[in-house]
Parts: sequence; structure tokens; C-alpha cells
Amino acid sequence: MAGKQKPARRHHVVPKFYLKHWTQPDGRMFAFHLPREQLLPPVKPAEVAYVKGFHTVIGAARPDEFEHWLSANVEDPLARVHQKTLTSLRQQRLLPADLRADLDSLTAYQMLRLPRTRELVKPLLKEAGVPGPLDDSARAWHLEFLRGTDSFVLNMVLESLAEFQLAVLRAPPNRSFWASDAPVLALHDAIEVRSSSHGFRSTTRSKMGRLPGLKHPRAQLYFPLAPDLTAAYFRTSPLLRPYEVQPATRSNVDWVNERTMAHATQLVFGLYPIAPQTDMWQRIKAYREEVAQADQSAKPEAGSS
Repeated sequence: MAGKQKPARRHHVVPKFYLKHWTQPDGRMFAFHLPREQLLPPVKPAEVAYVKGFHTVIGAARPDEFEHWLSANVEDPLARVHQKTLTSLRQQRLLPADLRADLDSLTAYQMLRLPRTRELVKPLLKEAGVPGPLDDSARAWHLEFLRGTDSFVLNMVLESLAEFQLAVLRAPPNRSFWASDAPVLALHDAIEVRSSSHGFRSTTRSKMGRLPGLKHPRAQLYFPLAPDLTAAYFRTSPLLRPYEVQPATRSNVDWVNERTMAHATQLVFGLYPIAPQTDMWQRIKAYREEVAQADQSAKPEAGSS
């Protein structure tokens, strides 16, 4: 008789079905480790973008019950939506209207499932005076966010996303978008664009910014769907057209990739080896150091109430 199956410990915060689109035929993809500033040996999606025990339910008979529920009730349906969306976008110039709600769900779940989202919950619970260990309370609240259509936080995010226009950028030949361990990019500076015979071009005056809230009048979101396609959520734009699949220039791809790397937690993934240019890397390092300093300054001093 087969032995009892061990509970799953690697709980992915970026789903494997998503990352597999960046893999080579051998099932591995290239990964760049930001803290080490180096390209890693090719990795499998199962080996990255997970946190051990992240979805463990305290006190449950099976500690990985939520991990299994998430896989069957969220990831499996979203994987089908993701593949259907990619197939449609590669065959057409327009995003079918009936796929918009599904794409919003894919984006919302990815935004909410990250560890940094759970960290945002902790000061709110502390301010509200929620009793018990803060980590356990934040875990319980966070898992409720992801538990289904009755989640008020998920519905709030979906309602906010529905207020945005949505376009899709298609990478040019021999160019590809990167993914990361925090793949939805939330920016607050409006992209300044000018006409180009090849579509549109971002100017260099746009700055990186941290998530200011989806209600911010200049909020934008970028979500690489595959190496050749990126979803772009925006409120107004002189050249981005809702529901259109638009050709991106090489500079557009570089612009998105730079921000993908800047906002990653630790890892960036690519279909091809990742080698950021010197000037790009210097901007990314300066931004991440500034964010780290701001986060450190925001932490309460030891012993403070």
C-alpha cells in the first residue's frame, strides 16, 4: 500500500501555469536573482515563486487544505482562462469583450495572493485592535481574500479594475517581456507618449512608483501575460486604444521590463537569458535602494507603541 502523501509545503504565490509560458522546450526558464545581481542556472516553475507553508491553515486537520482548494477552484479555472485569452489575442487584433471579466479575475488574484499583500494587512489589523498573534490573524484574513467570489476584498479590486480601460501590447520579433515573482506592476505616473509610425513610444520622463491605490487618477497596471503579450490597464491615453492588441516597439518592451525588474521581490524570469544594460541596472538599483530606505524609515522603532 502506498504511503501517506505528505502535505504540500511549497505554496506558490505566482502560479506554475502562468510561469510555464516562459519556459524552453525542456521545461526550464531563465531567472535573474536581483539581490545576487546574477543570472541563475535555468529553473523549473515548480522550483521558484513559492513560500513554504504560506497557505497553511492553522488548526486544520490537513494543513495544506487551502493549497488544494486554491489549485482546484482558482488556479485550474484561471489556467484555462489564461490559455484561452492568449490564443485569442494571438489570432485577433481585438480582445473579445467576453474575456475582459476573466482577465480582470486573473489580474486581481495575482495582485492579492502575494506576500506583500499580507504584509499590508498587518498594520490595519493592529490599528483595529484585533486580538491574538498578528501573523496568524493576517494569514487568516489574507486567505479569506482569496477564498472565492464572496470575498469583499476581491470584489473591491475587481470593481476598481473594471473602471480602467484595457489594451494589450504585442512584443516585436526577437524581443520579449519578462515576468517576475510579483508580476502585476502598479504605477502612478502617467505614460507620456508621442506618435510613432510603429505604434507608440514611451518617453523617459515617466517614473517608477509604488502602488498608490487603484483609485489614483493616474494609476496604471501592467501584467505580462506571456513573453509576447502584456496587458495594460489605463484610464486615459492619447494612443492606447481600449481592447486593441497594439504592436510595441523595442523601447516599449524595455520600459515594461525595467519596471518588472524594479518591482520584483527577488526573481525575474525570461524566455531568454536576462542581461539588463548598465544604465537600466543603475536606475533599478537606485529605485530599490530608495524603496528599502523608505520601508526602513516607516518601521516603528524598537520598544515604541
